[in-house]
Amino acid sequence: MKQLLIDLAGQGDEHRIHRIVSERLSSFGEVTSLKVLDQPGHDSKLILITMDSPQAATSAINGLGLLSFGERSLVIAVPNGHS
Repeated sequence: MKQLLIDLAGQGDEHRIHRIVSERLSSFGEVTSLKVLDQPGHDSKLILITMDSPQAATSAINGLGLLSFGERSLVIAVPNGHS
């Protein structure tokens, strides 16, 4: 997960973020949706991810230590570092 956060830090382009996340999570399953939310007042953003199955989400949670919400959904908090 540390490398994923490093790769995502400072990224502002949602398409690039989607590509990075999809590539990293592809060994667990398919990313079916991804939304990037800025957090006003915080120096970070949230990335909300939906996987193609509950099993894929569980594998990503266990393999990378990601947080979950719902059966197929994951969340990553990413610092707005400078790339």
